[in-house]
Amino acid sequence: MKFIKKSPVITVLIILIFIWIFGSLMITVFEQDNPQGFNKVENSLWWTIVTMTTVGYGDMAPTTLLGRIFAI
Repeated sequence: MKFIKKSPVITVLIILIFIWIFGSLMITVFEQDNPQGFNKVENSLWWTIVTMTTVGYGDMAPTTLLGRIFAI
């Protein structure tokens, strides 16, 4: 535990992983009826990491109002 407190890099990585997982779960909930594939957590993890690291590939996009607001 001391290593985490002394290393800001580890702290940032933990926060990023939390955001990634939280984002994936939330977009799965918001877009559960989206036929593009948000019905699986694996697809939502893919979409979230692509959205976090780039401008997205465009292969998946939220269609509900809550999903679009969350994506912003």
